[in-house]
Amino acid sequence: MGIITSVVLPVLAVLSLTKEAVAEEKENNQSFISVFYGGSAPDHLGWGNIYTKRYADYIASVRFGYGWNWDKFFLGVEIPVSFYKFKSEKEDNAWFLGLGLTGNYDFLRIQKVKIGLHLSVDFGYLSASPDKKLIDKDSLPTNLRYGIGVSFPYGDKYVITILPEFSHTSALFYTDDAGVNFLGISARLAW
Repeated sequence: MGIITSVVLPVLAVLSLTKEAVAEEKENNQSFISVFYGGSAPDHLGWGNIYTKRYADYIASVRFGYGWNWDKFFLGVEIPVSFYKFKSEKEDNAWFLGLGLTGNYDFLRIQKVKIGLHLSVDFGYLSASPDKKLIDKDSLPTNLRYGIGVSFPYGDKYVITILPEFSHTSALFYTDDAGVNFLGISARLAW
């Protein structure tokens, strides 16, 4: 979980400071809902581990959020509700409820279509874990997601974002858990 404290949190902190840097850009507020579905990350990509392969089956989540959108930047807060399906005799599923930060940086614009980087980190409650070495549910479970996505307008009021994402869930304050890794697809509707 060292990646969260050493990389992700500083990146989100920098994104939060961009409001002053982009003050001359048009700001608007957005509400959004997003869905994510992912399967166990394969070992040959280097993102799987023995615990992911043994226990993880899939994750499905819905996120409700509110944020601030500038020309190239988006920063928001979200409430994730996630369902984890495990392959285990002890615990076969779990629910995650949390609060998180999400940020986007659009690095390419082609007419009205934007391509950008996405990063989110959520902290919360996990109802169960099949093994403490997988996720220690008592040490602040944390979900990290990142990916590259495409955003495009739908009508006058809506923006749709589609992105493949990598998701890692483990305990923030317990370094001996391996965590569980998923690869999936996310879709977000903002208005």
